[in-house]
Amino acid sequence: MELEKIPKNKFKAQALEIMRRIENTGKPVVITSNGQPSLKIIRFEPKTPMDVVKELQGSVEILGDIVKPVGEDDWEVLK
Repeated sequence: MELEKIPKNKFKAQALEIMRRIENTGKPVVITSNGQPSLKIIRFEPKTPMDVVKELQGSVEILGDIVKPVGEDDWEVLK
């Protein structure tokens, strides 16, 4: 899917209209400066706490008893 590209002078003149369209459709728009992409405007999608949990799922590995007290001999010293 090709993103809609708008020169920044056109965006400046029609900013509110373009932002409302992005809000309603969810389709992002790329703002260009001298024909080169400069900004990408997307609709804000707030994350729920469960979204964050899903992102972190599988990223932690438990390597033993996590409640056992740690003694001095349990630490590895790097030299």
